[in-house]
Amino acid sequence: GVSWVRASSMRLSLVSLCLALPIAWAVHRRRVRWQTELDVLRGRIDQLRGRVRCAQVVKLGGSAATKKDSFEELRPDALQATALSLSRSSLASKTVLVHGAGSFGHFQASKHAVSKGPSDDRFSWNGFALTRSSVKRLNALIVSALLGEGLPACGLSPFPRWKTRGRWTIVRDGIDEVQAALSCGLLPVLHGDAVVDEALGATILSGDMLVVALCNALRPEVLCLPDDD
Repeated sequence: GVSWVRASSMRLSLVSLCLALPIAWAVHRRRVRWQTELDVLRGRIDQLRGRVRCAQVVKLGGSAATKKDSFEELRPDALQATALSLSRSSLASKTVLVHGAGSFGHFQASKHAVSKGPSDDRFSWNGFALTRSSVKRLNALIVSALLGEGLPACGLSPFPRWKTRGRWTIVRDGIDEVQAALSCGLLPVLHGDAVVDEALGATILSGDMLVVALCNALRPEVLCLPDDD
């Protein structure tokens, strides 16, 4: 009696599984189809709004482009390899690149407590400006490497357009500027930067926060994160 009950239960389980699998597969295919149709619709909406579809956001970590423990020292071979790889990408014409500060800006920001703002005794607006000057130098070097590989790179600094509140919340962005650059056929290159903060007075807007904001607004097909090694 017990064996018969177990066998019956197993048969019922197999029957249930056989019935459930086609249903689950059909639901999955329908979701994929809906997602594809939604992506197409978003693309058409962007076209109607005069927007250029962003195909790829590339986040180049500070350690990928610089020797992070050495003051303002590049890793030229790694930077050149990244530029060459991007130039060969089929998505290069619709790419936004964001890079970290690495050894550019890090030392100045740390010394002058830029991330904490004027409430910290170590903070100074001169330190704020020194930090920005350093990260802009790195941005220019990265743009130059991309231009050397035939990519129409254009540096876009977050300050003064981007603004935060309490460091971690972006209250104003520069997405329109990125869209304008893309629509001209340019490759926007943004970087972590010192910015005005509504609560702290000043702080650091990281490259990672920029990437999240860009992905949420532009909905790229690909998010590329090259290794730092």
